[in-house]
Amino acid sequence: MPLKSDIGRRIGYLCLAGLGCSSNTELVAPPPPPPAAFTLTVLPEQDDQATSEALGWGGGIPGMQLSFSRVDATSPSTFTTSGAGTIAVTGLAAGTYTIAGERWLTPSERSRLQPGDDAWGYSVKATVAIAVSGGGQVRASATRQRSLLISEWGFNYGIIPGVSSYRLGGYIELFNNSDTTVYLDGIRVGEAYSLDVELPSATCSEQLPLKADPAYLWSGRFQRFPGGGRHYPLAAGEAVVVATDAIDHGPIIPDGLDLRTADFEFTGPADVDNPSVPNMIDDGLRSHPFGHGFYGGTLVSVIFVAAPVDLSQLPSQRDRSDLDYRGFPRARILDAAGLRSEYVSAEPECLPVVHSNFDRGPERLINRLSGGFLESAQRRLAAPANRTQVALLHSRNARIDFVLRPRNPGTVQP
Repeated sequence: MPLKSDIGRRIGYLCLAGLGCSSNTELVAPPPPPPAAFTLTVLPEQDDQATSEALGWGGGIPGMQLSFSRVDATSPSTFTTSGAGTIAVTGLAAGTYTIAGERWLTPSERSRLQPGDDAWGYSVKATVAIAVSGGGQVRASATRQRSLLISEWGFNYGIIPGVSSYRLGGYIELFNNSDTTVYLDGIRVGEAYSLDVELPSATCSEQLPLKADPAYLWSGRFQRFPGGGRHYPLAAGEAVVVATDAIDHGPIIPDGLDLRTADFEFTGPADVDNPSVPNMIDDGLRSHPFGHGFYGGTLVSVIFVAAPVDLSQLPSQRDRSDLDYRGFPRARILDAAGLRSEYVSAEPECLPVVHSNFDRGPERLINRLSGGFLESAQRRLAAPANRTQVALLHSRNARIDFVLRPRNPGTVQP
């Protein structure tokens, strides 16, 4: 660092050069140059390339409005991608942001898709480190119509004061997202093998064949809807509720739901049966704990809906504990969602929870440490162009598709 006398001499030289210095000359630091923009590119997911290429969007998704939020900001900032799928992010302090947004296809854009491509648009939710210059990219998932979707996971457990946790007052809600009637007969609801931490009885490497298979969801517990083919129709835009126990849970636990009007109920060897509600048929390989039928996982739950299939034709696999599983092929999976608890175990984490062919982004939305029993994981509404009935998101990404809301079995809400 130059001495003060050196600085003075330099000022003197400038004065002698005719720059008009006075005896009161002060040193003023020049203003910093304006920061360059951070360029963010929004690309399609790799396995949505066929859709993007049909639209001519292989290099980026145009016209997508994104909100940028950070914890210490009072309100989000909004940007829209250019025709090349880029955003020049200006006016934001450097830091980590959550970005989210949708881009719905116009009718003319949908007409360019290949036959059978049911994409409605693109959705994204990601965490991005924004700098004052440079660039980055995020991947947006194509959101599709599909047919029978998991619209609400309502198995969060409650606490009976002074007694124990209560896991039997929950339900799963399914929604017909298609434009035609779906027949529930023979469709199965199950929970795939799901762990997200390493255990002495199941190391991370031992878990992989059962939970990271790109071709199959492996399950030992599943139940199917009754009926011989066309006994249980579900009209387009309608929901169906399947309860663990279709009873009034209010007398058992505070804030327990009255599920006596559920459409179906799961079954088990110690079940409480409501004779006015049709029973699911348990053809799984083993009963659920407590003997009351399906109630979802506690720390992690990969729930799926599978089209009718002959169980005798499914492949088998056995884990280290000698428990058997059946492999439900990807082509028969109507929907699947990976949901995790917000509780973070001290055990080493084992990812993925499930292969991305079934869920690209499992999210911590179940059995939360606060208010969990009164909330459920619910699928968000979609807003595709020219859609006249309620529509739900299906981007095959739980982080995008699901949010926490107050329990609301039987009704799809905004």
